[in-house]
Amino acid sequence: MILGDATNKADLLNSIQNADALFITLGTGKNMKATTFISDFAKLIVEIHRGE
Repeated sequence: MILGDATNKADLLNSIQNADALFITLGTGKNMKATTFISDFAKLIVEIHRGE
């Protein structure tokens, strides 16, 4: 298991290093307030995939 922040580029790069595939599960726990957590992650993973 690798711990980190899914919206932190360095943490995300470290966690997917040398991976052949990704299985992603995200959630906000019991927080029912509006959040950009999942969209922030999605933008970052696309950015990483594009090599930006």
